[in-house]
Amino acid sequence: MRDRRRRTDPQASPTPTLVLLLASERKLDRRELEAAAERAYGSHFPGGDDAQEFVTGDNPFVVKVSGHLVLVTSAPNPVVDAPQEFAQALADPALRRRFGEHRAVLSFICMHTPAKDERATYTHMAKLVAELVEDALLLYVEEFRGLVEVTSGLAARLRTEDVVAAVPEAFEPPKTVAL
Repeated sequence: MRDRRRRTDPQASPTPTLVLLLASERKLDRRELEAAAERAYGSHFPGGDDAQEFVTGDNPFVVKVSGHLVLVTSAPNPVVDAPQEFAQALADPALRRRFGEHRAVLSFICMHTPAKDERATYTHMAKLVAELVEDALLLYVEEFRGLVEVTSGLAARLRTEDVVAAVPEAFEPPKTVAL
């Protein structure tokens, strides 16, 4: 999988990134993302040049809430070049099938956070992801290479106050088979 670790500082930790794997590209517009952010954070985005919280852009988008700056991008390509080949290494049949079916992504990359630890950063981002997860196949946590099947209960788990505790399987690599 692609590695977006910070290139300027070899000691820097990877940038927190959550990715929804989709069967087809999601045509997301600013208003839809703004509504999702309002639901996720209970914020209102009045607009204006001096706004402290905002959603801006046109794919990619930037969402700023409570000091967190998240880049949201919808892309018409899979997270790896050959998803069906990569999927064959996954031990879990549901993950294997869904990973092989994905053809697009909706990514959430933390560009800035006031949080003191990654748990808080992932928890903040997960609340926004929860509002846009409905048609996704899988949730991918890039830093940990974790994959989670999107089921009816995942959105509620993503809205908790500690997403690492609520969705622990997302923060560890999936089991693989020897090829």
